[in-house]
Amino acid sequence: MMQKCLATQIGKNIQVCINDVVITTKQGSSLIDDLRETFDNLDKFHLKLNPTKCSFGVPAGELLGYLVSARGIEANPEEIQAILTMRKPTKLKEIHQLTGRVATLSRFVARLGEKALPFYALIKQGEKFEWNEEADKAFEHLKHATLAVNFIKGIVFRFGVPNSIVTDNGSNFTSREFKDYCEGVGIKLRFASVAHPQSNGQVEKANGLICNGIKKRLLAPLEKARHAWVDELPSVLWSLRTTPNAATQETPFFLVHGAEAVLPIEIEHNSPRVVEYEEEASQRALKDDVDAVDEARDVVLSRVSAYQQNLKNYHSRRLRPRSFEVGDLVLRLKQDGHEKLESPWLGPYIVPEVIPGGAYRLKDKKTGKDEGNPWNVAQLRRFYA
Repeated sequence: MMQKCLATQIGKNIQVCINDVVITTKQGSSLIDDLRETFDNLDKFHLKLNPTKCSFGVPAGELLGYLVSARGIEANPEEIQAILTMRKPTKLKEIHQLTGRVATLSRFVARLGEKALPFYALIKQGEKFEWNEEADKAFEHLKHATLAVNFIKGIVFRFGVPNSIVTDNGSNFTSREFKDYCEGVGIKLRFASVAHPQSNGQVEKANGLICNGIKKRLLAPLEKARHAWVDELPSVLWSLRTTPNAATQETPFFLVHGAEAVLPIEIEHNSPRVVEYEEEASQRALKDDVDAVDEARDVVLSRVSAYQQNLKNYHSRRLRPRSFEVGDLVLRLKQDGHEKLESPWLGPYIVPEVIPGGAYRLKDKKTGKDEGNPWNVAQLRRFYA
């Protein structure tokens, strides 16, 4: 019925999914015309809409379990959150709910349906199903894969596809689903050296700034707001984005958007920027700022390079250079602790590959087994036979 009623609009400015209708307006100025055309067609067939189920002029909306916006079809955060907070199913109805959510998210997570096969096997058992170890592993894997992929998609949708990502070696980042997604969108995935956070220094530094900002906000009412750091996180991020950086001497907001942000306090107290605001003049100024932002970024690159060189010179004063070559024998530091009278070193290992930046791959001298992830030089020492 809906297909016949809205036949002249389908594919042009409207999409119909059974009884759900989405008006896809490309410009705000044409919204009223699109709505009028839709209502006229509905009126011809004497169809009525439920006003409690209608939304108008929204940038995004939920449709058939997905989130639809100008960016396209995205995973519904509510579905993801439902999986992350879901308890292990105890009855057949809950198993059906779980498989339904898996089916919805399988569009966004590679081979998710294969990972959920143990759940479908339980459905075949009927009402008297028995939760087993295989289903338990699949359930935990589902949560890890969903969390990691949802996290990185949130970054991609807001800021674009990064060239590369450096992560730790957590199972959520080493999972096949996460690797497949990164490979599919062209993101190079790099893993930090084991037990050496300095190899991912930019992230560690940013996390330190965020933690310091959160601590300052929570220190006074610490007892009352002990678990409120999640609520404070957006404010801390906003302050970091609108504060000039020591290395770049510019705010991160300016380097991304080409203009400085208007602060809430400026609106509250009617600063000169707010009082003298004119839309046409503002648009021209914004265009000029965007045109000049590339030049500003080039200047910032030279500042950052000089800043990093000064830091390197400062820290190099206390460093004793240490390096190894392919074929050298080395010992590596234990990661799980050791007894008081026990040696903290394991080995010997052979260096089969040198990685630029002070990292090395290791191979057990006796068994020839590869040690997997690269090890930083700080975790190694030369072995003397």
